[in-house]
Order: sequence, then C-alpha cells, then structure tokens
Amino acid sequence: MKGVGSDDLYYWNEAHKALFRTEREKLKKRMEELSRSWETFEEEKRQLNKSLEEEQDLELDPDFPHMVERALMKIISKQDVLRRRLEELIKRLNDLENEEKQLHALLTHEKYHEWAELKNKRDKAAEEVTRLETAMKQLMETIMRDTRVQ
Repeated sequence: MKGVGSDDLYYWNEAHKALFRTEREKLKKRMEELSRSWETFEEEKRQLNKSLEEEQDLELDPDFPHMVERALMKIISKQDVLRRRLEELIKRLNDLENEEKQLHALLTHEKYHEWAELKNKRDKAAEEVTRLETAMKQLMETIMRDTRVQ
C-alpha cells in the first residue's frame, strides 16, 4: 500500500488553502455589497430628513411628516435586516479564520505526516470494505439464483 507522498500532501494543503481563500473572498464581497446598500439607505434617510426640514408648511400637505416618518421606519427596518446579515457574515468570517488556523496548526504539527498516512490507510480500507460488500452481495445473489433454479 502506497503512503501519502509529499506531492499529495502539497496538493491537499493547497486545495484547502484555496477553498479558504475563495470563501473569504465571497464573504468580503458580500459584506461590501451590504455596506453599499447600507450607505444607500443612509443617503435616503438624509434626503428624507432634509425634505422634512424644508417642508415646514403643514398647510400644504399635513400628511407629509407622517409619510416621511413611515419611509424612515421602513429604511430603519431594512437597515436592521442588513445589520443582522452583516453580523452573520462577520461570524462566518471569524469561523473561517478559526478553521484556517486549525488547518495551519494541523499542517505544521510534527505528527502531521503520520496522521496523513493513517488517513490514507483508512480511506483505502473504506474503499476495500465497499468493494468486498459489493462482491459479497453479488455472490449472495448468485447463490440465491442458483438455489431457486433447482
């Protein structure tokens, strides 16, 4: 049985590092999108407040302040949703960083090669078990078919 070679370990390490890098980039991109949306809502709030200050004459439209208040409440509600999503993304980013630290600790540990060898043996044994189970199942089907014929 061939052990895990240094080339295999290198590609396995690089594949995991690439996964972390890709995930981090996706999270940061999504966080930037949420920040842009947040800023858009902030600008809308500033515009609404500005229009409310400029329209002090309640005789022209007495419902205008209430409309502005409702619009502001909608914006605040949307920002609350954005804030929760951003918190979730930050939590996922922190989890990702912890996973990356754990992987780095694993990869730099002195017994990592021993672990990789055992993992490789386990994977090969699992493949062998699957193959043997399939062979046993086929043999049992053959036996059952042969006994039915007689």
